[in-house]
Amino acid sequence: MFNQAVETRRWPGPALAALSVPVLAAGLVLLGGDRAGATPDDVIGGPYARMLNQATDLGPARTETVQLTAALRGVAEPVELQGWAGANDLSVRWRDGNDWAVIEGTPTAVADAFGVAVHD
Repeated sequence: MFNQAVETRRWPGPALAALSVPVLAAGLVLLGGDRAGATPDDVIGGPYARMLNQATDLGPARTETVQLTAALRGVAEPVELQGWAGANDLSVRWRDGNDWAVIEGTPTAVADAFGVAVHD
């Protein structure tokens, strides 16, 4: 159904895209880390996991918008991703020919759409 995206375990139905490191304008967001007993090493590997292990959770995000980078399966316009995002009060920024897109929205909209806590 969402043939432009790489599968990820948290989205309802067929996956939309694989999440890379979520970015906040004023901080860092860790998605999926709200699982009981989860550590950044369980969610993200490599140098990002080491960085997140040393980070301090500042609580719920206080910025106006949260941005996520989504890897796409191809370079075609991610029409289905855009539709899903719009239905979840999110927006998608994508440039012609890119195999990635930026999903953006309020911390609450992102948390609701992905079923995770969004923290600084």
